[in-house]
Amino acid sequence: MIVSHRVAVAITVVVVLASLVSGLTYPNVARNTTVEDKYGTVVVPDPYRWLESPDTNATKSFVTEQNGLSTPYFEQCPFRAEIRDRLAKVWNYRKVNPPQKHGNHYFQYANNGLQDQNVLYIQDALEGDNTNRRVFLDPNLLSTDGTVALTSTQSFSKDGSLFAYGISTSGSDWRKVYIRNVSSNENLEDVLIKVKFTDLVWKGNEGIFYGHYPDFEGDPEGSDTGTNENQKISFHRIGTRQEDDVIVVEFPEKPKNLIASMDITSNDQYLIVRPSAGSDEGSYGDNTIYYVDLSDSNPVNWQRRPIVETYNAGYSFITDYGNMLYFLTNFNAPRYKIVGIQISSPAPETWTTIIEEDSENVLNWAAPINRDYILLDYLENVASKLVVRSLIVGNSFSKQIPIEKGTVTSYAGKIEDTQLFIKFESFLVPNRIYQLDFTTPVDQIELEVFDDVEIEGLDFTLFEVKQVKYNSKDGTEVPMYIMHKKNLTLNATSPAMLYGYGGFNINILPEFSVRRIVFMQSFDGVAAVANIRGGGEFGNSWHEGGSLLNKQNVFDDFQAAAEYLIAQNYTNAQKMIIEGRSNGGLLVGACVNQRPDLYGAAIASVGVMDMLRFHLFTIGHSWVSEYGSSANSAQFPYIYAYSPLHNIKFPQSAGVQYPAVLVTTSDHDDRVVPSHSYKYTAELQHTIGGNENQSQPLLLRVETDAGHGAGSPISKLIDEQVDILSFLTESLDLAFEGQRKAPTDSGATSVLYSVGSMLVTITFAFWVSHSFTL
Repeated sequence: MIVSHRVAVAITVVVVLASLVSGLTYPNVARNTTVEDKYGTVVVPDPYRWLESPDTNATKSFVTEQNGLSTPYFEQCPFRAEIRDRLAKVWNYRKVNPPQKHGNHYFQYANNGLQDQNVLYIQDALEGDNTNRRVFLDPNLLSTDGTVALTSTQSFSKDGSLFAYGISTSGSDWRKVYIRNVSSNENLEDVLIKVKFTDLVWKGNEGIFYGHYPDFEGDPEGSDTGTNENQKISFHRIGTRQEDDVIVVEFPEKPKNLIASMDITSNDQYLIVRPSAGSDEGSYGDNTIYYVDLSDSNPVNWQRRPIVETYNAGYSFITDYGNMLYFLTNFNAPRYKIVGIQISSPAPETWTTIIEEDSENVLNWAAPINRDYILLDYLENVASKLVVRSLIVGNSFSKQIPIEKGTVTSYAGKIEDTQLFIKFESFLVPNRIYQLDFTTPVDQIELEVFDDVEIEGLDFTLFEVKQVKYNSKDGTEVPMYIMHKKNLTLNATSPAMLYGYGGFNINILPEFSVRRIVFMQSFDGVAAVANIRGGGEFGNSWHEGGSLLNKQNVFDDFQAAAEYLIAQNYTNAQKMIIEGRSNGGLLVGACVNQRPDLYGAAIASVGVMDMLRFHLFTIGHSWVSEYGSSANSAQFPYIYAYSPLHNIKFPQSAGVQYPAVLVTTSDHDDRVVPSHSYKYTAELQHTIGGNENQSQPLLLRVETDAGHGAGSPISKLIDEQVDILSFLTESLDLAFEGQRKAPTDSGATSVLYSVGSMLVTITFAFWVSHSFTL
């Protein structure tokens, strides 16, 4: 396929901005109408291709201008200070994770309330009043603004004497890995770079296996958008240089393979490796499971061999038990089961079913504990259900552990431990740690509260949560959680905020949200979470019903959720707010294009907006199994028909305009690169913002020194939520704690924006054309 491409040579001139409506003056962003791609016989213009280069002066000027437009809009909200104060008060609660035992110590992440990053503590025993607890690693000391984060890329050695941990800067997916001596609490000289999308797996105390991109030559701080290929698994022996590490697993014939998942057996004999490759043929693509026999003392002799050949299913290693490897899989089990596989005889017909597929509920995760048992987390009606089972083949022991409706978000405990800790959340429970003590008879085990967090001044009994089901466009029944104040009068006048995701087999479960609480508490809002297709809440069919050529079902489900909320008098179309992040940002963008009449406002965060080119940046190629690819002639028409960037058109119906739209992204997002949001916003403002019938704002907020979301400091999270709620207050004229803003003269507002924006520096581009083969 020949793709026409242009290189921008930028000069700076002074011009008058294109102006317009809603008191806003939108930047006159340079359009190069000669840039286009050809897909078969279809020619697709791409006038904002130049925004795909994040580090050019032109793109930086675009970001400055967009923030210069959106920030004053947020700041004119008369209740902005009160909104910030309310958010900070609710956010200021103690946050704790389950304690983990490694060697002779317990480790626990905690945050005293508003610390930018969670602190890792160490203590010798769990009993007592935490007087023996001390700081082991405080990432807040690594930067002055909280933008250096301790990530989930971390692992303790088996005896707990060494700790490998990855550090991220400015929210980037790139990690720099350090090794810390637990007894001295000091780092060793070992440092690993170019690490990304990987587990860290220890072999005894000798060294660690890790995934990296040694051929990468771009910016490791996150602004580089080049595609990530040729990931390798290497073994780093402690005390040696990284350049001496031995490559253990690589796939030169499949450069797009992502080897994010690794485990090691309890005797350190086998490394289990699960690569995945984006494929437009199904959800899992080529996902052969390999093992590496580590018996030889020389890593050069380690070779990978397949355990599970290419089957279109998912596999997660659970543990080794006896002579078998236990995997959680949906192979011939849409709601998942656990099977035992012998390395000496790995054919599917020889597999042993350890935990059978449940007839109704999806097996979400499994945690082996106390040598012979396993805690299973099922999804029952989109909430956690806990069951203890035996790991022993043929042992039918089963005990359900009662738990309130909500979500077990994480656990801590290993197969050799006798205690297992879980973290529980719900829409109205911010943070609770439960303990399961397996020193008691297993048939008598119950959850014991280990730690329970309260938020000062917040009475959760004032709110109510219900779960409803509604019918989508094709008649499919879809569940949705709805929450609001108990005494709220449902007369279609309240603002409602609907959240959705719908993709990648990801479950959207009851979890605590500060912004959601403040929205209900201070704005008399209704909050809703729709469990639309594309997620994994009901197994394979639910996911596949919203992926590839079924993606439109996701948008239909979401639109039907909004229609339900309006029909049931929770809200009206003018106060119907939709929001989503990442794949959920795509959801919001597509729904706004398809049904602009249905919403009053839309928040699209770090969204995948350019569906024709997403696979060309960083790790985007791995999403082809979910979305398909524009390079596939059969899939292109379907993707093109819903791609948010390519379907922006002003509504033809009289009196209908686009809702207020706030697009948010981060300049260091190297997961969903910011050009998705840049190009979408530029096209939105050009096509919609220039129409005299569009009075609602179309704004872009770009966070600096931040990434896709993980590791963001609390101070930046609060800033973002203040801006979002200020945007909604202004654009929808929402009342804050019963107060509305004073009426303003629209002409005065227009002058306010125009005076500051009349003469600005923008970039025109002269384009030099060349072609290349894709």
